[in-house]
Amino acid sequence: MAKSVELIQKAERLARMYDPENGFYLAFSGGKDSQALYHITQLAGVSFKAHFSPTSVDPPQVIRFIRKNYPDCEFEKVDKSMYQVAKEMGMVPTMKLRWCCAKFKESAGEGKVTLTGVRHAESIKRSKRKEVEVTGHKFAGDIEEFFAWSAEKVAKKMKNINQDEFSRDKEQEVRCINGKDSIIVNPLVEWTDGDVWDFLNKVMEVPHCELYDPPYNRRRIGCILCPMSSRTTKLRDIELYPYVKQKWLEVFEYFIGRGYNPTYATRRKSSSSANAGGGQNTGLTTPKSSRKWQYNYTPAPNVRRAGGTTAPLRRENKKRETKMGRSRGKFVCPGPFRLVAYA
Repeated sequence: MAKSVELIQKAERLARMYDPENGFYLAFSGGKDSQALYHITQLAGVSFKAHFSPTSVDPPQVIRFIRKNYPDCEFEKVDKSMYQVAKEMGMVPTMKLRWCCAKFKESAGEGKVTLTGVRHAESIKRSKRKEVEVTGHKFAGDIEEFFAWSAEKVAKKMKNINQDEFSRDKEQEVRCINGKDSIIVNPLVEWTDGDVWDFLNKVMEVPHCELYDPPYNRRRIGCILCPMSSRTTKLRDIELYPYVKQKWLEVFEYFIGRGYNPTYATRRKSSSSANAGGGQNTGLTTPKSSRKWQYNYTPAPNVRRAGGTTAPLRRENKKRETKMGRSRGKFVCPGPFRLVAYA
């Protein structure tokens, strides 16, 4: 705990530089990790503002918990729901192409110093995360390494500034990040699950979201029908939140009405089931001909092909698209959401 407090206090100068009024941008989800982050930041005695980024598929229990116990947490404004964005992009979020996180979560806190509750113990992928990071994989290391990296970046930028009578003021304006980049600070990166619960229950003695308790017994709190959740969790979500299932079914109906054929996207073997699956009768009987039709298919005007020059995902996920071979002029409805369509 002392190390986390020290890290936050050392990084406060940076937070004040990028947001003099509020200091840190604290990413708050209502789960146990963001709760621990919120209270450890309070103990550090620094300025911060907690922000919750709604996705339109958040459990209502989480929303109620945040509004009741953390009324100072600011809810970010969302222009479009997850379902609307899926229709516009022509695909639902998947395990390998989680555009939902990029659209609704990861873009928050741009141009600021963001505090997150990321921990090594959460997953193998997160076990590689560092104390301080800069978005876009530009830097990852501890706080001292970051200060050295930052000083080097600022020094390079200062070479392009004329040393006139205003140079001192300009030096104060030069920063190591600009635009949509953000500095990520992970104070809880070395905490275990036990550390988090001990801190909340024994040190702070604060309530937690009911989803962790019976009858829900959630190990983690996330979006309803998250692509990364297990089959069991998805089936439980369908039972608890039938309206979310219905909303996704409406998205699939929207796709089907514009020529999407669910038979081949879900890899059903029987060609006779193609016409019985509810999709457009394309007359295709082989995977090869199906892929050819999907590639040549032209979506509705408001749904752009991911392979085109104006595609929504072209810049964001170009490498992943190329590697996976997905989204080439077709609507995508792979594995994780089959449960919604056929449950």
